[in-house]
Amino acid sequence: MKKRDDLGHHWQQMVQVYNPERQQKPYWEDRCLQQLKMAGEYVKHMDDRYGDLVEETAVYVNEYMEKHAYVSKEVCEEVEKRLTVLSGPLKGIKVHCVSHAHIDMNWMWGFHETVEVVLATLDTMVNLLEEYPDFTFSQSQASVYRIVERYDQNLLEKIKKYVKEGRFEISASTWVEHDKNMVGSESFARHLLYTRNYLCDTFDMKPEDFTIDFEPDTFGHSAFVPDVLSQAGIKYYYHCRGLNDTYLYKWISPSGASIIGYSEPVWYGNSITTGSFIHIPMLAKEIGINETMFVYGVGDHGGGPSRQDIQRIRDISSWPLMPNLVFSTYKNFFDAVAEREPYLPVVEGEINPLFTGCYTSTSRIKMANKYGEKSLMSTEFAATMANQINEHPYDFKGLESSWEKHLFNQFHDILPGCGINFTLEHALGNFQEILAVNNVIKRKALEAIASNIDTRHIRHETAETGTAESAGFGVDLRALVDNKGISYGTGLTQRGRYSGGTRLYTLFNHTQYTRHENVEIVLWDYREDLDKICIYNSQGKVLDFIIEGSHFNQYWGHWFTKLIVKPEIPAFGYEVIIISSDGEGHEKSKIDTDSRTKTPPKYCLENRYISVTFDPVTMDIISLYSKLEDCELLSEKGSNFRYIKEDSKTASAWVIGDYVTVDNCLKEVTERKFENNALYARASFKMKVNGSILEVMYTIGCDDQHIHVHVKNHWNEIGCEGFTPQLQYKLDLKNPCKTYSFNVPMGLVDREPANDDLAGLDFAYANQPSSCGLYVCSDSKYGYRTLENSMALSLIRSSRSPNSHPENGTHLTDFIIGTGDITDAYREASFLNIPVESVNIPLNQTGQLPLNKSFMSLDTTSIIITSVKKAQNGEGIIIKFYLNSDQDEKILLRLPKTIKGAYLSDVLENALQELTNYNENKLILIAKARGLSIIRVIFD
Repeated sequence: MKKRDDLGHHWQQMVQVYNPERQQKPYWEDRCLQQLKMAGEYVKHMDDRYGDLVEETAVYVNEYMEKHAYVSKEVCEEVEKRLTVLSGPLKGIKVHCVSHAHIDMNWMWGFHETVEVVLATLDTMVNLLEEYPDFTFSQSQASVYRIVERYDQNLLEKIKKYVKEGRFEISASTWVEHDKNMVGSESFARHLLYTRNYLCDTFDMKPEDFTIDFEPDTFGHSAFVPDVLSQAGIKYYYHCRGLNDTYLYKWISPSGASIIGYSEPVWYGNSITTGSFIHIPMLAKEIGINETMFVYGVGDHGGGPSRQDIQRIRDISSWPLMPNLVFSTYKNFFDAVAEREPYLPVVEGEINPLFTGCYTSTSRIKMANKYGEKSLMSTEFAATMANQINEHPYDFKGLESSWEKHLFNQFHDILPGCGINFTLEHALGNFQEILAVNNVIKRKALEAIASNIDTRHIRHETAETGTAESAGFGVDLRALVDNKGISYGTGLTQRGRYSGGTRLYTLFNHTQYTRHENVEIVLWDYREDLDKICIYNSQGKVLDFIIEGSHFNQYWGHWFTKLIVKPEIPAFGYEVIIISSDGEGHEKSKIDTDSRTKTPPKYCLENRYISVTFDPVTMDIISLYSKLEDCELLSEKGSNFRYIKEDSKTASAWVIGDYVTVDNCLKEVTERKFENNALYARASFKMKVNGSILEVMYTIGCDDQHIHVHVKNHWNEIGCEGFTPQLQYKLDLKNPCKTYSFNVPMGLVDREPANDDLAGLDFAYANQPSSCGLYVCSDSKYGYRTLENSMALSLIRSSRSPNSHPENGTHLTDFIIGTGDITDAYREASFLNIPVESVNIPLNQTGQLPLNKSFMSLDTTSIIITSVKKAQNGEGIIIKFYLNSDQDEKILLRLPKTIKGAYLSDVLENALQELTNYNENKLILIAKARGLSIIRVIFD
């Protein structure tokens, strides 16, 4: 069933129904014909015993119209009389008429206009509620009520009155109607937690009052949605996109958790016409109960139902051959049909894909979401540990303000990138405020931990000249562009806080994995002899390191030296390293630049695990060889950057157009450089792609089984009427691949090859027949294309609708091409997205903490921890994780302090079950298969 209204497409129905130029049928003719249609639908779907009677009545009406060219009141009344036998059965079908206003946050307008839309819409609804005592209205999105609270307190008090009366239904379970594919696991939980807390406080409601997740326009639905919703007390899920011809169903996640789903059979943005309900007999038949629903109210730019809608519902309901139309709520409808759950068709897994261009469009918003999410997770972990170890104040207010902005940016038109410049600018403004708040909270937390580390026993000779004093200056060197002082940094800057030739750095690891990787250290205003530097770990062992680039580099009046060192940092912990000018022996980075001899360059990077070979002209990778598995991973096509032109006739921010040409442009490669040292091998070059410049670095660490690709993309491409430019990185695989694994919110899904972009939170993994698995993970991209034994990462698209210039400028992108198993993909994605962060500490500091410590650890790699935070009520900490296994698994969790109590909890942090298997700081519990688990731990 595609459309059940006389106006055709849903958009036309919404915008044209009250068009003054649209010719309206005379009232009695329209009433007669619509009731006759309704009778026909009833006998077709519900009871065919009266088919002949309906047919005879239709002949009567047709003959009258052929003779008189109209239908009179008397003819209509005669039809109602002839078919009176159907009146009772039709009136036995109840239609819950639920009005709402679909308000798109910052879609084709700015935030200032969104505020106007919200206030104008809800003010109108309050007036209608006052005017029509039987009218009801429903409104989703907690952010709508936050806007009202901030900008019109008087209106908020009016809304509260009708909420208490039960006529204004708050149908919000999430902060916004958010994207369900690119939103991280913890963001799902925070939508539910913060929305519930805010609305309960604001409207004096109970948590159990919220049972519906209303997501009418979301572009696809991740597989684990039923799991997280059911753990927040959500029973029902309303959506419009993603299913055809399945309306009321039982949606089961891979964990086995389920909710009742409802896929809108018509559309969510309807006005009321006399033909609006023609599909109701079919719907009642399909769902197996005489309780149906019709959602109405114009939207996108707000508006909601009109007086005409209300009056038409009242009038149509009085017609004898129409169902029983009642003003109602979503909750009333879902509670009425809940009894059908045992008999409903089952939908398992994800309801995808839809609008797959949205996984790449407007890439800066994607970057803001990914970086913002990881920043919040690492900040909360640091703040939680500082609070538990040092009793450092936990900034609930600051973190909740960051989360609120972050959740707002996940609206289904903002994060997918299908808005205008105003949309992008407001989102990036939110993002910068999020980082500002997070970085302040995180730095204070890390400094609080570091201030409690005992450094008194560290002794190293050092000059006491006083010339190495630093003024606290800092910058994130990883995000510098050119040599013009331009920084795109997002994380903590590396400050130079203390003087002297001996400097101590506390390196923090916010991930669940032990890290043994190259770390960048910045020495600010250090004037000792760099050739005498040595670096030691917390046990006094000398560490390999190099000085990268020039010894001394200037940045806005300060001088720095960039060191690369390879320490080992424990999971969820820290390691102190000592930099001292008391020896010699660092490795200098070797670059093939000596002009006195001519040595043919080796277009290859390798270590003991992998080797990577490049085409000497194009710098495409022509071989990726695993020494461990003794196998080649790429076909003869290799891997490379591809410049693609999509057909603009089929392309937009929502949709990736048909490929017209691939690499149909001149790619010029210059400035090739190869470096080799004790810590890494690196190839770098510049590539001109059409009118854009890529600065590319391929790096493999000495113990890595992956290639780290860093790209500075100076993108100057603009979409036009003919073509939409796209940049992609593609790998052609040596071995056949029948399925690809993607990490998605709260789990892992397997997908078959598809000629379209599909969403992965952090990576896509090629399931190879041998043990030589191959994966690609990204720091800020979500769109992966897996087709014909290949994997491609979509890097940027210059769509021209609705924003004509969404991408011009400089973009920094990092991604990894790795070999190994799924655990390797998760680990390297975690390292890529959550960098090591450092804090200076002084010598001769008194403290209670050692130079090396892990605050938390796991005994399994099957568990993925998504969040560690302080409980909302201040009692203990909350740990969320999911299990990538088809079987329940016993796990051992080591925690930072002695355990006093532990509880299995829900998303709202309510205790569900006491956990008793703990001793000192060790907790043993059963993690449920393929599902989200939440525990609260209280310490002595």
